[in-house]
Amino acid sequence: MAEEVLQGVVSSICTRTITVNAPGVARFLDDEECKSILKEMETKFQVYISTKHVPWQPLSYEDFLVTGWKMMSHHNFPRVSMDGSLQELKTDSVQTDHDGTADKGLLEEAKRIVSAIDEGMEEGVSASDQVEDMDNVDLYTAEELTDQASDVTAVNASELNATRPQPSDSTAGLSSDLEEEAQLSLAIQYSMESSHWSQENEEEELQKALELSKKMIQNTRSSTETEKSPQVNQLQHSSMHTAFRKAVQAANTVQIEVFAGYSCDLIRVDIAFGKKVSQRQAEEKVEHRTLRNLSTYHKKCLEVIERKHAVQVQVQGSIVTISGFKIFVYGAMCDLKLLMDKISNSISDREILKTVQWVQHDPASSDTVPYCAEAIVFIENAFRMKLEKVDILLDNQPHIINFEKMHEYNIASGKSVKISRKMLELDELNEELPEEEYSLLSNMPEATKVDEESDEFQNVVKRFYETIQEYHSKIRIIQVEKLMNRLLYNQYKLKKASVLQRATYPDIERTLYHGTSDTSVKEICIHGFNRSFCGKNATVYGQGVYFAVNSALSVQDQYSPPNADGYKYIFVSKVLTGDFTKGCHSMKTAPLKETGDIPLRYDSVTDDITKPSMFVIFNDTQAFPEYLITCQRIHR
Repeated sequence: MAEEVLQGVVSSICTRTITVNAPGVARFLDDEECKSILKEMETKFQVYISTKHVPWQPLSYEDFLVTGWKMMSHHNFPRVSMDGSLQELKTDSVQTDHDGTADKGLLEEAKRIVSAIDEGMEEGVSASDQVEDMDNVDLYTAEELTDQASDVTAVNASELNATRPQPSDSTAGLSSDLEEEAQLSLAIQYSMESSHWSQENEEEELQKALELSKKMIQNTRSSTETEKSPQVNQLQHSSMHTAFRKAVQAANTVQIEVFAGYSCDLIRVDIAFGKKVSQRQAEEKVEHRTLRNLSTYHKKCLEVIERKHAVQVQVQGSIVTISGFKIFVYGAMCDLKLLMDKISNSISDREILKTVQWVQHDPASSDTVPYCAEAIVFIENAFRMKLEKVDILLDNQPHIINFEKMHEYNIASGKSVKISRKMLELDELNEELPEEEYSLLSNMPEATKVDEESDEFQNVVKRFYETIQEYHSKIRIIQVEKLMNRLLYNQYKLKKASVLQRATYPDIERTLYHGTSDTSVKEICIHGFNRSFCGKNATVYGQGVYFAVNSALSVQDQYSPPNADGYKYIFVSKVLTGDFTKGCHSMKTAPLKETGDIPLRYDSVTDDITKPSMFVIFNDTQAFPEYLITCQRIHR
């Protein structure tokens, strides 16, 4: 009796599997808020809820910038730079030998045989004489024509087998599958062309063509064998990337099993939980001009942000969209802002290649061989991130670059070679700017008003208002002028090269703001940021020139006092902050670094080394006034 009652109870239970798809829902399921929601629904609808999902696993390493570099280590780099001719050969369809050079003997032999065939075709009967013009063919009876063509092909193939010469001693040792493959390849070609060949030299040319076919097939197999190792590495890289993407996708789907006494309760739970998830979704968009040309590394960083926070990241043009649960989107936006700052202030690949070169030392001689350009950029950025070592694929072989020992270690062979970081000469950095950027050849600058409809104007204004904070609705921009002073710019370039050579941090340059009075504007435009008329308003962190990270600081009347017409002036400047430390009032120059035998000074000082809001420089050539913003306070 009890068993029957129990069976009756079990049979009366309704079940339903609810699948929920939303960015980061698997992570949300482990959140205390979600657990509370599920318990609340169990009580309210008198149901039992069981979750069916793979628990979301956080990244083992939280620094997305470093994780991005680790993912980049699976990108394959050629060991050394290749000239144009070699690159062309690499992409050519002609088979190559194990050294990567084309087999010229085979090519020449093939050309000669083709030439002989062409001569035979000229002497033979033209195909157009045997088959009527296709315009006159009755398409309804075309099947007969097709059958005839098939018969001709079959006959030609059988003739080839009957007349084909026996393999010579040089080919007797070939495997049967190689023999058959070569004969099949030749038979197909022969069936297409035999009607045009002269009978006199047919047998001789067939023998030569067969020998050539065997050689080419042997070469193909040899080439395939040598490429097996790279293919394995590529498959491993693909597998790792696939596993990473699967982890991202797994965070976006969960299944919950619901048990209830009535089927209507199952529907209520489905609707209620879906609504709870939808209410917690958010979407944030960020526009940045650098998003149009993201490097491979920065794309990897976006993937890591997506994986780290269990959100969805989409880039379209210059706009990046982050969607998911509000609590997760906020964390992703913080990392995205940090990434955008890194991109804006990072050293371009071109600048790295102009000043730095990584080379490997030949163990057998004193010669050095530079890495390829892509590898130099990768190694240099890893070095500037102060990594002790970094994994790298060179010619599809895994290596380790050890910065502490300055060695390159080949994991497969176990061999290591010495490497070094070579600083290039500054000769190339003395190049002049294009003349079209300046209307005057003298050292006198010219201020040009930026068109309000241009992208340049929109970018300057957008960045200005992004950091203006509480003054967003209190400041109106009157105009933006582009400043062009060749002398100041050339001095700035030389100083930048100097800072770059000895900097330990990758971000040596920033776009900062400097508010000033109308009486100082012309002096700065002509002479730059001279400390004799700068630094009047602030000396808390040193007696130098002050620059603000946020425009909100520069628009304050203390730093940009309005003139009689109510106009305020703020410079948008490129500043070489380089290596910096915290400043103090008594500093008249940047302090000396504590490490190293050579007395080197910091490049600038700041108010907070972890989250700077301002920087102070003590060298006049470390800043270049790029734009002058004229604005006005809005009185309501």
